[in-house]
Amino acid sequence: MRPSTICILLAVAVLLHHHLLPGVEASVEKACRDAANSSPNINYDFCVAELLPYPGSRSADQKSLTVIAATLAKDKTTSVSAKLLPYQGSRSVDQKSLTVIAATLAKDKTTSANAKVESLLARTSDPKTKQCLESCGSVYEDLLSDLNTSILAIKEDRPVNAKTYLSIAMDALDTCEDGFKELNVLLPLNKEDSDLTQMCTIALAFTNLLGSSRTRGAIGGPEVADVLGVLRSVYEDLLSDLNTSILAIKEDRPVNAKTYLSIAMDALDTCEDGFKELNVLLPLNKEDSDLTQMCTIALAFTNMLG
Repeated sequence: MRPSTICILLAVAVLLHHHLLPGVEASVEKACRDAANSSPNINYDFCVAELLPYPGSRSADQKSLTVIAATLAKDKTTSVSAKLLPYQGSRSVDQKSLTVIAATLAKDKTTSANAKVESLLARTSDPKTKQCLESCGSVYEDLLSDLNTSILAIKEDRPVNAKTYLSIAMDALDTCEDGFKELNVLLPLNKEDSDLTQMCTIALAFTNLLGSSRTRGAIGGPEVADVLGVLRSVYEDLLSDLNTSILAIKEDRPVNAKTYLSIAMDALDTCEDGFKELNVLLPLNKEDSDLTQMCTIALAFTNMLG
């Protein structure tokens, strides 16, 4: 997981003020576009998608958007830190436990995707879309069964069976997207389907690692537990730095805000570097990436404040 998301949001926050005066209503789209133009590390679509739903963002001025960006970075830090708990636990966390966690997370995402399908079905009148959604709903129900079976197989030390059912689950996921493509209908479940596929892929990769002795990508043992402990510490410091930067932005101290946002971004590299040194697969790739992106946006917005 790379810390690019948080950093990108921080960067966006800084850049906004160069183009919009504080106190003047700023468009989220324009702010994100200016930030993206200022840095190749900022994803415009991600920036808009994160900021636009935030309460008050549509009528916010540059300073307020900067605070929002830094706050979103802080929220993502809290979320990532919480996700480390099941991984860290103690030095006894092993590959098998992490594989069960990964498969369980895939199951949770399947339940969430299925709930969205039901919600969309209730609001959809187009027959083609309805047909595709019903097909996806059926796929997700089968997927839940396959994931439950794979989790049981992992717990009972039957990795071959677990891999079989996880592979079936991944093949089934293609059915949902293919159905929409065949009927030339826009898939309304892009994010859910992408996240679910990613989680199933991780679970399958972890399952493949079961039985391997010090295989590249294996997770477990005291060395990894030490790295996870360091990560927790990094994210705790990151929360403190982000809180300080938010206060500095509110008090019109952009230089101080930039200092702490920059410190936050540097700290994020510690996460990935620790796993690289041990030649271990990082279990929080997406979260770390979103967090880094958000920090970058916040820093960009802060740079715009002058």
